[in-house]
Amino acid sequence: MQNNVFYTEVDLSKDPGKETDLIGLTGSRIVPAFLFEKKKWYRGTKKRHLIGFEVNQDEIKSIIANDSF
Repeated sequence: MQNNVFYTEVDLSKDPGKETDLIGLTGSRIVPAFLFEKKKWYRGTKKRHLIGFEVNQDEIKSIIANDSF
């Protein structure tokens, strides 16, 4: 946990098998990829993925700050 945000870091150079998971989640092999998940009490899980930090920096910060997307 960092900045009150739970996260899982995956290093594809150390675990190349996770690349298949990345493609399944984001549709791309591009890293870094950010996947935000929020459990809903009435309809499963809401997911939002963003590829790349610099171009999505403001949205990532907003999602973290507001705990919503």
